[in-house]
Amino acid sequence: MLVVGLGNPYFSDDGLGYRAVRELCRELPAVHLLSPGTDLLRVILGKRRVAVIDAVKTGEKPGTIQVFNLKELKSYPKSSTHTISISDSVSLGYTLYPEEMPEEICLFGVEAKDITTFKRELSPEVERALPYLLKKVRSFLTG
Repeated sequence: MLVVGLGNPYFSDDGLGYRAVRELCRELPAVHLLSPGTDLLRVILGKRRVAVIDAVKTGEKPGTIQVFNLKELKSYPKSSTHTISISDSVSLGYTLYPEEMPEEICLFGVEAKDITTFKRELSPEVERALPYLLKKVRSFLTG
């Protein structure tokens, strides 16, 4: 199992993945990446269950927690602030390394309010969602 947090900790809610990894790394294997790219594949190959945590922009109310099964790529919003989208990285992995990719891989997204302001603090809405997000991730990985 593995937790992968994505995003830039210096741009408000985009730092959600970093904050989550910082909280969870004491109890679960966890890693932070600025963006998915091919580094995502490098860290998830050989893992059975992976939780990817990222801020998302889907039009929901800020702080809304959403879970996307990344093996069912149609359920994941394709737009991304990353150089290569999470869905493209995962799709590439299942094409190139089908036997080494995770049996289960989910994106745990929290609807962001602000991903452009240069500050290390999360918006109040995303900060309030963080404990519930961590509980969902723990349940997914250990359940």
